[in-house]
Amino acid sequence: MTLIPFTIVRQNSAKIIERWGKFNRILKPGFRFVIPLADKVVKVVDYNITKEVDFEMRVKSADDSFSTVLGTIHRVIPDDDKQIYNSYYSLAKPEKQMIDYVEDFISTSCSTVNLKDLYTHKSVMSAKIKEGLSKIMTQHGFEIRNALIRDIRPDEKIVGAMNEINASQRTLEAERNKAEAEKVNIVTRAEAEAKKMELMGQGLAKQRAAIMSGYKEMVENFNGMDVGPAETIKLLLTSQHIDAWKELATSPNAKVIISADDIGGSYKSSPPLPHSPSPRSPTPSYSSTVPKSNNQQPTTITSATMSDLKRALITAQHT
Repeated sequence: MTLIPFTIVRQNSAKIIERWGKFNRILKPGFRFVIPLADKVVKVVDYNITKEVDFEMRVKSADDSFSTVLGTIHRVIPDDDKQIYNSYYSLAKPEKQMIDYVEDFISTSCSTVNLKDLYTHKSVMSAKIKEGLSKIMTQHGFEIRNALIRDIRPDEKIVGAMNEINASQRTLEAERNKAEAEKVNIVTRAEAEAKKMELMGQGLAKQRAAIMSGYKEMVENFNGMDVGPAETIKLLLTSQHIDAWKELATSPNAKVIISADDIGGSYKSSPPLPHSPSPRSPTPSYSSTVPKSNNQQPTTITSATMSDLKRALITAQHT
């Protein structure tokens, strides 16, 4: 009750007036008169203003996993005297009843869905909550603008297990991709090597065919010059021998190991006398001694052999 004969109502607000304990009228925004002692403002209702009702509940999914569901309900009281009247007189605790309905719906829905499917069903459950809650709350003066499921939080142990499963799956997939890439590389290298060997074989076959054709032509030319086959073969072998020395002279990494058999007996093996010096040769000669190793005797290269080798190298370099 009030002793002041007037009251002021704010914008988007309405005051429910009771006179002698009975509903009398609803005052809209502005300067309004009341009867002192008789009229009483029992409720100030905000209409056309969306308010949030948060809820948090623990649910059990079909795979016996426990999770915490967090959500929000957006509700509003329309600018209508009947709706304003129902919002105050039809329900004692409207927000609690909204939460009770939502919890009942979510617990029923989650019990038929596995935990991993709850995340994909969030939008479906939100739409069904809004639809079912609107039907119930409209007759009590409330309009449901939206019903959101903000988050689903499984227990920490479940989250850890899910992360381990995802990590193992990602590792397995990465190993499979790595093995597949290595397989592709091996197959590609094998195909390239096979193609290379094929081309090298073709080139070698063509090279040998050209050499044989040249040899055939050379033999035919020598036959016209009354040169026998033995002399022709000897000339070919000598030409190949000179080509080999030419390659040896021009190669920076070539190494030559000369033995007595390769020179054709030009080396003279002579074991040193135990206590007598070797007689001095009346003619100057170039000699080279191969160091003794194990049970082998040192080998001497004579000046004639060195001269032949030098001429062959000079000829190869000028060719």
